Amino acid sequence: MSINLEKVDQVKQRTGVSYKAAKEALEHCNGDVLEAIIYLEGSSENTYTDTNAGVNQFGQFGQDVTNFFKDIIRKGNVNRITIEKDGKRIVDLPVTAGAVGAVFFAPAVMISVIVAFATGCEMSIHKEDGEVINVKDVTRETLDSVKEKINESNCQKSNCSTEEPKPEEYEEVKPEETEEQDKQ
Repeated sequence: MSINLEKVDQVKQRTGVSYKAAKEALEHCNGDVLEAIIYLEGSSENTYTDTNAGVNQFGQFGQDVTNFFKDIIRKGNVNRITIEKDGKRIVDLPVTAGAVGAVFFAPAVMISVIVAFATGCEMSIHKEDGEVINVKDVTRETLDSVKEKINESNCQKSNCSTEEPKPEEYEEVKPEETEEQDKQ
């Protein structure tokens, strides 16, 4: 039973195990390289350290990421963006195409959306489950919320009060004073 570095290297290279695992397999198989390789291949994957396991794990991770993006694209192709004017559908395209267009042609898409709203078009997103989201309503709600926050922020900076002044806080002006001010 002669076990040398050359045999350990052969087992290690062919199976991807550590030096320790290759040596133990050779000892178990009385120094026979072929038997050690077969022994390691027959062993449970968890009983030795496989340097290719990282590749397999990465392959699984890559497969999971690929499946995730495929699912997003599938959902994006099922969900649709539509633009309608006077009940007539002008544009009907998958959300995925709209997103790609928005990324690569952002200025043109922004101008198109503004023009669509300015000309009275209705833009909506039709989801897979049948839900319809009116983009104009969502945009209006968002703008109202932003305006409200800006007003609150400006009011806090200038220490203004949102409460109406009480009647006793108003300064009383006598009618003769206003006539004199008008003459000047």
